[in-house]
Formats: sequence, structure tokens, C-alpha cells
Amino acid sequence: VTNVLRARREATREKALNLAVTYLKRRERWRLHMQLEDLRLFEKEMGVRPGGKLPTQGTRGSSRHAGASGGFGFGGSRGSFGGAARSEYEELQMIQELQARERLKTLVKLPNQILDPEELRLSAFTSNRNSLVEDPKAELATEKRTRPWVEWEKKIFHEKFASYGKNFKRIATFIDGRTTADCVVYYYQRQKTEDGFKSRRRAQAKKRRAYAEAKRMTGGAWNGPGGPNAGGMSAAALAKASREREAELRAAEEERKGRSAEARQERAALAAAEKKKAKEKAAREKKKREKEAADKKEEKKEKGARAADAEDGTESAEEVRDEKNAAGAGAGAGP
Repeated sequence: VTNVLRARREATREKALNLAVTYLKRRERWRLHMQLEDLRLFEKEMGVRPGGKLPTQGTRGSSRHAGASGGFGFGGSRGSFGGAARSEYEELQMIQELQARERLKTLVKLPNQILDPEELRLSAFTSNRNSLVEDPKAELATEKRTRPWVEWEKKIFHEKFASYGKNFKRIATFIDGRTTADCVVYYYQRQKTEDGFKSRRRAQAKKRRAYAEAKRMTGGAWNGPGGPNAGGMSAAALAKASREREAELRAAEEERKGRSAEARQERAALAAAEKKKAKEKAAREKKKREKEAADKKEEKKEKGARAADAEDGTESAEEVRDEKNAAGAGAGAGP
């Protein structure tokens, strides 16, 4: 396995070297081609036949075309200004050319090349799981082990962040091998802890305090530095607006206190009424219970009386029957 891995590394290193040599050769051919194109363009502008003698800087007409040629050394890019700007127009042209070069850096970005043929073959079978993250902690730890941010990358990031702000796509173009996602993750993981963002945090806090103070002084009429009311109020107007705002706040506070007192009185009255209703309900329930107890007692007394009357009636009937039986017996024994 070691020999196979060593052979693969050697093959990858040799392929990278061959690609670098090929690139240098083609770049040299391109440079020579551009020199010839610049020379043809310069000869056409000066009115010289191909291969003819070119005017020097001291001859007539050479200074007239010096700005157009841009001080051609036949080694720079076409349309570049090699010397100092001789007018405002040339200065604007130089600035536009530099801006175009900066824009070109954001447009042209080569992906990371896979030089190992085995890795290239296996990359075709990589499963796409729609960016599913099953274990965020493990993935974060793997990213830190794979390629942590080194000091020179942090330095470039903070320098470009001070210039471009949160334009992470442009910042990523200045750090080789870093993507826009890497820059976004780096910023949001360290914006509240990293020392490089202290000045930004202080500036943002100061701006928020200034905006809040301006809104408080103007009673909410100030809409920021780009708002419709920005810069249109003098110091006297601001002071007047502040006094009016404070008067409104005092009136609102007094009204709130008045409403609070009325609400307290209303709540107290409602509580007293509820308490009175509860007492009346308790009294009614007590009277009802006493009445029910008296009714039960009376009913019980009546049942006892009826039972006593029934017992007395039974005894009287038995006595009458006994008397009748005795009389019948006496009558039967007489003859």
C-alpha cells in the first residue's frame, strides 16, 4: 500500500510539474504575440510601414502619439499607461483600467484541479445528498482539521473586510483556495470574539447610539443620514422639536397615570361588588341549608307521630277483639 501511494504521489507531482512548464511556455508565447500586436498597432498609428524605422521621443510627432501609445515598452498589456498621467483624461483612463482588472479578478476563478487520475475517477461516483449535515459538530471538527485559517489568511481577510465590508464573494478572490462560504462562516463564527472585528463593533455601537439620540431629539422625525429629513433641520428647530417631544411625553405620562388611577378605582369597586355578591350568596346558601335541616326535622317528627298513632290503634283493636271474645265465651257458658 505504501509503494502504491508513493507512486501515486510521484505521478501527481510529475503531472503538476508538466502542467506548470506547459503554462509557462504558453504564457511566453502569448507575451511575444502581444508584443508583436502592440508593435503593429503602434506602427499603424505612427504611419510607419511594417518593419520601417520608428520615430524616437525627440522627433516631431513622437510626443503627439506618446499618450496614445501609452509609453509602449512592448512588454505591457495593450492600452496600458506605462508612464505618469499627463492629463486628467489619462488619469481617468488609468483608473478605469485598474478597476477593470479588479473586476476581472472576481470574474475569473479557476476551480481546484484534480491531478490524481484515481481521485478523478472516484469523484464521478461521489454521492450528492443535497448538502445534508447529519452531525454538525463532527463536520465542524473535520473542517478545522482539514484546513484551519492561518495568520496570513486572517490578515488578508481583515484588510479586505475593512475595504469591502460584507462583500464576501469579492474577499474570497484575494485568498487562494477559500470560497465565499468559507469567508461567511469565518466572519459569523468570530465577529463577536475576534480582535480584528473590535473596531467594527465599536463603530456600529457608536452609530446606533447616535441614531437613537437623533431620533429621540427629533421625536422620531429623523430617518437616518439618507432620509428625507436629514440635514434639513437647524439647531433651533432640533431644540424646539426636542422640547415638543418632551412635553408630549410628559402629557402622555400624566394621562397614563390618570388612566391607571381610574383603573385602580374601577378594579377596587369591582372587587367590592364581587365580595358583596359572594357574601349574599353564602348567606342564601346558609338559610337554605337551615331550612332544609328544619324541614327534615319536622318530617322526622311527623313520621314518629304517625308511627305512635298506628301503634296505639293496633293495641285498641286487640283489646276490643279480646273483649268480644270474652263476651262470646261468657254467653256460651250461661245456659
